[in-house]
Amino acid sequence: AKGWEKERRRLSPAPFLFLLLPGNCYLAAAELDAAKADEANTYAARAPAAVHIAASSKTVRRDVTLNDLPLASGQIVVKDEADAASLFVSLFAEDYAPWTHVGIVSLEADGAVVYDTNGGFIPVPGLPPTTTFSGGMRRIPFAQYVSKEKIIGIYSLPPGLDAGKVVAYARAQYERRTPFDAYFDGEDASALYCSELVALALQAGGAAPVRQAALRANRSYAVIREWLQLRAKQLFLPGQLIDPARKVAVWSGELSPVQIEAFFEIRRELTRRFDAQTRLGHLFRWTGTALELRDAPQRFIEASLAAFASYVGATDSVRQEVHRLAELHFTSVSPVGNALAPSSAR
Repeated sequence: AKGWEKERRRLSPAPFLFLLLPGNCYLAAAELDAAKADEANTYAARAPAAVHIAASSKTVRRDVTLNDLPLASGQIVVKDEADAASLFVSLFAEDYAPWTHVGIVSLEADGAVVYDTNGGFIPVPGLPPTTTFSGGMRRIPFAQYVSKEKIIGIYSLPPGLDAGKVVAYARAQYERRTPFDAYFDGEDASALYCSELVALALQAGGAAPVRQAALRANRSYAVIREWLQLRAKQLFLPGQLIDPARKVAVWSGELSPVQIEAFFEIRRELTRRFDAQTRLGHLFRWTGTALELRDAPQRFIEASLAAFASYVGATDSVRQEVHRLAELHFTSVSPVGNALAPSSAR
């Protein structure tokens, strides 16, 4: 399937201008160096590879139209671009949670829209990108919001919440032009990042406060966070804000339902292998223009998704099968943890 055989999407060069900047930027750059011969590397592949890309890996395009969706105000829409950059961001949290962006659906006079917050930055030599970041609240037509994303999910609010108040909170932030929070500080609502916005909107609708997730205890990420001047110790995660039992729809233009399930379990497997001492360079590399996965994890993703193109096993056994493929593909055995517990619905 085009776009999935190579999960090597571009990340803006700006975050990696540390290659050209003074000070601890050079320490940050070194974190993306390839694994050295004397380093333990949980992402090293067996030779020859034990998991191969199947010839029948292509999938039929699956489109969902607005007419297929019972949209309602207050629904939570989550998405994942399924690229190296989104995996990079998701690893900031200690615990794995699916999805990397989130917004709120609202049915308004001009149609269905999504309220969310996002932004970008202008590279300035000598400064980390967080200091030049700009952006904020957005109001985007629903059809436009979901048109180019790899995986999309829509979830209803939990029972008892006031959808009107959830939407009203998001709309008020849009009208106030609340800026994007480039420092991911969930204790300061004067600026908001995407999952912080939705967590506070849910609270405005009557939900209990969402407990933030702890940041990953990893030396390599600590170097990156220091360079970016990120002082927060915890984060709101998009995956915390949905109840799988309240799923309205989850779809992809290129993946079958079981491949979507497999994709998130593949992410879970890669995350479990990223321990306290793993360097970012074991999993990622910087080409000079883009962030990519290294060959071994990249091939694992491709081969595993291809294997699930014709998978006939039970959905609740997807996690076990992904773990089995990982043990075949990589030289090291990852911590088992809850790897063999049944998969949960997205």
